[in-house]
Amino acid sequence: MSYRKTIINQQTGKEETGTVLDIIESSEPIIRLKLENGTLVRIKQSIFEVILMDQKNDKGQDMYNFECNMATKIIKAGDIEDD
Repeated sequence: MSYRKTIINQQTGKEETGTVLDIIESSEPIIRLKLENGTLVRIKQSIFEVILMDQKNDKGQDMYNFECNMATKIIKAGDIEDD
């Protein structure tokens, strides 16, 4: 069930309001990057909350605020395991 929420805009320091939307489906795969020096980077992004803001951007489009967490693991080329 969606509900109203007020947040502080980190860029302006001003309060802004919006509607928290329920996440009804999510796919959060692990991103794998292999760098030219052989290093493997794995990134997992987890989204906890999405807010449809009341304000629009300069083009009149909807703006969203995301509460998320990013986990990363960096594996040196010599330490890469089969996974």
